[in-house]
Amino acid sequence: MQHFGSRLHITLALGLAFAIGALEFHHSLVLHRVSDHPESPEKLLTAADRLAWGNRWVEARSFYSKAEDLFAAQGQVSKALYARVSQIPADESGSARANILKLTEDLKDPGAEDSETKLRIMTIRGMLEINYDANQAGHLGWY
Repeated sequence: MQHFGSRLHITLALGLAFAIGALEFHHSLVLHRVSDHPESPEKLLTAADRLAWGNRWVEARSFYSKAEDLFAAQGQVSKALYARVSQIPADESGSARANILKLTEDLKDPGAEDSETKLRIMTIRGMLEINYDANQAGHLGWY
């Protein structure tokens, strides 16, 4: 029976390794597609969102920044706002409290009327609030 358990562990490890490899391959294809058409803010935004979903905010930041500039140049204020606020999680130097207040103000921006952009602002703000609250709890000795 122990022999079966070892095989199961090996099979699971190989399956996990395959899945990780497949994700990395897919990621490289997404970035390759973006580099083929760097003028497309939509493709930049898609690539950035995929990186962000993988908790790779720092890598996504440059894509969001480029997309923000291109959307702003096209007059797409909602998409530019989405791309701008999506850069915040990668910024370690900013004050969490100041960013939370700025995001609250961003909800009043006309670009935030778009439901996808509004959801993004609220999501980023929620992430910052959770981290801010956890940090405050740590300072109070609650954990």
